[in-house]
Amino acid sequence: MYCDLFKFPDIDGFMNAKNLKAQKESWTAPDTKDLKKLWDDLPQLEENDPDAYSMFLMSYGAGLSRGESLNAMESWLGCEEVVDIDGSTDTDYFIHVQATKDWRPKNEKRIRKAGISKAIFDKLKELINVPRSQRADKIKRINLTDEELAKAVWTKSVVKVAADLGVSDVCVAKTCSRRGIPRPPMGFWAKVDAGVIEHPKGFCPDFVGGDKVIQFTQESDSYIIKSGRNTSSKTGVGSRLAKWFRDHGWKRAQVSHEMRKLHLSRYLLET
Repeated sequence: MYCDLFKFPDIDGFMNAKNLKAQKESWTAPDTKDLKKLWDDLPQLEENDPDAYSMFLMSYGAGLSRGESLNAMESWLGCEEVVDIDGSTDTDYFIHVQATKDWRPKNEKRIRKAGISKAIFDKLKELINVPRSQRADKIKRINLTDEELAKAVWTKSVVKVAADLGVSDVCVAKTCSRRGIPRPPMGFWAKVDAGVIEHPKGFCPDFVGGDKVIQFTQESDSYIIKSGRNTSSKTGVGSRLAKWFRDHGWKRAQVSHEMRKLHLSRYLLET
């Protein structure tokens, strides 16, 4: 009586088809020597471009998407004690992907704790504090953190800050406006020179000339990737990492398949 309900569909036509439209293989597994060369050159990538190396670790060591890696905060890095089935305790390390004030995942299911090895956890913590050298393609751009820029414009005039950075005072002013960093009002430094106003020494005062100025407070939290977070820029961190792979003969499809498999296997072995 259940025959009609559980009867398999007729697939004779499918089985007898001569030419099926199957997706052609668009990538090939890399040669062992190519993989070894890429792996041997990773320390050089870390030294020359710590932000690209951080993205490498988050993308292929934790499975984060490009957007998640670019918006990853230092506070996302965490660990917790877990109890194994035999009653012993162990430490799990993770990157807690979550919404920020400026960004949120397109899919709520992407809010998660992505497991990583202790080695990757320690390395990402270390890379956060590594000084970023100014690259040749960034000489004419302001490459300071919000805290550094705020301290600069409250230490000397915008004109002098611009001269130190090798950019125009308009560039400094627009950068401050875009980042929400308050600047001294017109005539402020003349009053400081005249002794009417005390020198702020790098700190934005609560009140300037009777008009309230928004107090700039640098959050203790910060992005893991410090520079090149602009996705539309050809010199962004994602583009720099992609170029590094291309220079090693790796196509995008190879990277997507092989690197994730490689890092997943290493993570599973370490845990």
